[in-house]
Amino acid sequence: MEILTLLKAIKMASFIALFVILLFHGLVEGCGLEGSKSPSPVHDKVPDYFAIDIDGTFLTRDRDAMNKNIKAFRKALDAGHRLFFATGRGIAGAEHAFSREDFDAMGYNGYPGVYLDGAIVYDDAGNVLSTAHLNSRIVKQLALLAKKNCYRYKPLMVTSTGMYLVCEIGLFYRELYRRYVLSNDPVVIDVDEIDNHKFIYFVSDHLDELLRQVDGLPGVDYNVVPVGGTYMKITPINTNKAVGIDILLRHYGTDMSNCGCIGDHYNDLEMFGKVGVSYAVGNAVPAAKRAAKHTIEETNNEAAFAKVMERVYGIVEAAAKNRRALRKLIEAGYQPLFCTGRPLYSAVDVLRELSTEGVYKGYPGIYDNGGIVFNKENKVIHTSLFSKEFVSEICDKAIETGLESTVLFLSSSGLYSLVSKCECYDRLVDIWEMNIELRVATKDEILDAGIIQIMVSRYHELMDQISAKEGVDFINKMGTCKIGDMNPLGTTKAAGLKIFLDSCGADFNDCCYIGDGLNDTEAMEAAHISFAVANASDEVKKHAKYVLKLTNEEAAFAEVVKLVYGKNCLCGKLIPSFNSLVSAPKHFAVDIDGTFLTADDAALAENRKAFANALRAGYNVFFCTGRPLVSSLVALGNDFVQETGYRGYPGIYHNGAVVYGKSGNVLRMEKFSEDFLSGFCSYVEANRFERYVGFCDMHHTYMLTDDSSQMKAAMDDVDIYEPPIVVTPSELLTKDITLMMLRKQEIITGQPQLSRGVDYIMKEGSLGGWDVTTCNSTKADGLKILLDSYGSSEIDCGFIGNGTNDIEAMELCAMSFAVGDADPGVKQHAKYALNESHHEGAFRRVIEVIYGVS
Repeated sequence: MEILTLLKAIKMASFIALFVILLFHGLVEGCGLEGSKSPSPVHDKVPDYFAIDIDGTFLTRDRDAMNKNIKAFRKALDAGHRLFFATGRGIAGAEHAFSREDFDAMGYNGYPGVYLDGAIVYDDAGNVLSTAHLNSRIVKQLALLAKKNCYRYKPLMVTSTGMYLVCEIGLFYRELYRRYVLSNDPVVIDVDEIDNHKFIYFVSDHLDELLRQVDGLPGVDYNVVPVGGTYMKITPINTNKAVGIDILLRHYGTDMSNCGCIGDHYNDLEMFGKVGVSYAVGNAVPAAKRAAKHTIEETNNEAAFAKVMERVYGIVEAAAKNRRALRKLIEAGYQPLFCTGRPLYSAVDVLRELSTEGVYKGYPGIYDNGGIVFNKENKVIHTSLFSKEFVSEICDKAIETGLESTVLFLSSSGLYSLVSKCECYDRLVDIWEMNIELRVATKDEILDAGIIQIMVSRYHELMDQISAKEGVDFINKMGTCKIGDMNPLGTTKAAGLKIFLDSCGADFNDCCYIGDGLNDTEAMEAAHISFAVANASDEVKKHAKYVLKLTNEEAAFAEVVKLVYGKNCLCGKLIPSFNSLVSAPKHFAVDIDGTFLTADDAALAENRKAFANALRAGYNVFFCTGRPLVSSLVALGNDFVQETGYRGYPGIYHNGAVVYGKSGNVLRMEKFSEDFLSGFCSYVEANRFERYVGFCDMHHTYMLTDDSSQMKAAMDDVDIYEPPIVVTPSELLTKDITLMMLRKQEIITGQPQLSRGVDYIMKEGSLGGWDVTTCNSTKADGLKILLDSYGSSEIDCGFIGNGTNDIEAMELCAMSFAVGDADPGVKQHAKYALNESHHEGAFRRVIEVIYGVS
């Protein structure tokens, strides 16, 4: 049976609004889309280990590609794979190639690793597993020959810890060797000192000329490895990357078939042939491409390593997921659109091939926080401009206070500044990675440009000087890096979305939204389905319908689209892995009558079991009911209390008038005042309504008459079997009365001095009766107090109910459910309307889906 049916089926949400910086910007705030699920690896056997060449392969001059490689490295490690360097560099040279921040981001410190082309191998603790050395006689012969023409040969001898020269080669070549071999500066030694060192390899320009003049044979006494150009090196015989990898793998109890590798050059040939999976990058030498089992089109400067991680391990970079998913979303007939604080000419930068291929060029879209709206034909259907008077005052005050460099003016066609050095622009270049030229303009030119948005990096310092007031004359949202993001009054993303949706003949019931910033809050509230990513602030999360577990860097958006639009979407059926995406609430409030309690003994037993298992799993499940505490425990039974230790607290009773903390301490008791009760009792007695009213505290029910015939059925219905205690009005004033049970609503509505919603709250009660509490007592009021005692909020609370006394709680909680047999007027206030009735175990099913227990 389908468990969840949204009040409006999500698959009818034809539009999905994307906050562009959040969704597509890989470095700052990026997510992903449908179809971006990590692809299945293309290899039959996925290797547990993976060897990585550095130069020409992993290392790249392009910082964006470098970041992709680093992220892919970390994700592969986090997924349980063992990655390590296999390089011609020494360990110090590897450390020189990357910053400490890079290593931290990779989650790797250089160990384990295969260095100096397999001549030295380290385990993950940095212990040396193997070293190999050249015959010193051959090294000495080569050194003597090279020294005769040092400028031509530029010889270098390398040990595991240092670099040595026998003649001066100049600063340029010293730095070249220092950069690519080891980080220390080469030391000049005499040829006679060569016997005192254990050299791992000898590098020289035109080395082939020297080798023809020395003893020993290549392949017998040493290996010859091309380095690049006319440079070559010799390494110890039977030493190469493949040998070093084999030593390392044997140390870990596995073999070469359980390893993959990636490389680009001649020193990678042996490992290409020996490991189970091997890749040559697009810029590899032809011999490497021939030797590798697979060749990838991308070069090292195009993040080839990240692409290989995708193929081998299914590691997909978040921004790539976004673009791939956006494409599939459009192909499926949905209309994604940007809804962003960026201008269009900045937003399109993140689309890359999607824009050039015409899949999505940024329109339709809402830009500049709703300041400009484009339809599908790239026509502007709305523009919201600042008045020239407002812009003029900003310019004047910026000039007057010397803050010209803090202000950036945005029009539909470009970015403007009063000065050439604009700190606000510089920040955005870094944050948004913009390629948009700044236009230095006069005040008059800026006024004529039509300004949609103004950004101020020192917002309060400047805006305290102007006469216009925030929230009265303009809107400000503090954006990325605390930059003030100003728009004309009434300009929000939600307003822009409404204009677009109206133009399509649609409304917010057809819209899904995801975001992270303060400029997203109105749209989150307006959209039928909205999500806040995990890295959003707590303030922003309060406005979203759902809060995600995943951050922008974890491609939260990709999972959201899979959830909303994929095969296991929420419309009709809740996916079993629901809480792997949406954070399962730590707290869960449960209505009793018509929700938890059922006449079906089997269903009630299942509900009790689910309640107990959720408690055992560490979740704070508790009652939130119109009943008093004493009759609420009847719903659980004595065995339940003994087994779980739950004695009704924490809990919310009498529709929020009474709240107990987790230790049974009273956090709230909203009782009727003596004046209220005195006047009420006088009215009851004057109109002979005594037998139609019951007055309740947490322990007893009181009546003004011994005739309880009109109240007995209603009391029995909520398991209050103790006969009412008969009291006088004066005696009643001494009791902590927190709820009144009425058989007729006119008993209170007929009192002209009392106003519903002002002096009291009345909700439907048992068997056609009415429950009355004080004017600030609803289940939502009680929930706020209880959650605050935990330092938590409604974002982290679920609720399930069925009645009118549940409406406020349903609206409050981030995840709320109405059982299948709830009144339609109640269901519309819940986030989800269940198909299962309370007799069919709706409560148990929700607990099973949300918490994975039953």
